[in-house]
Amino acid sequence: MLAETSGGRKIRGSVGGIGDVSLKHFKDYNGFHLYKLYYAKREEAQGIFESEMTRRGSGFPAYIDVSLHAPNT
Repeated sequence: MLAETSGGRKIRGSVGGIGDVSLKHFKDYNGFHLYKLYYAKREEAQGIFESEMTRRGSGFPAYIDVSLHAPNT
């Protein structure tokens, strides 16, 4: 892989830009696989959150309210 510096010189083995970094992340580090797992579980997690928010006797809504209004320390 060749990248061009601001002076116009070619450098072998350096990263050419954000596209190359992204491609390396997704190809070599299975970054897209992790995102697919997160995205697949997103709807399930939203359903659990909504059911807990509407369930009577659950302390979850109070916990969320306290967490949102707690002072930043």
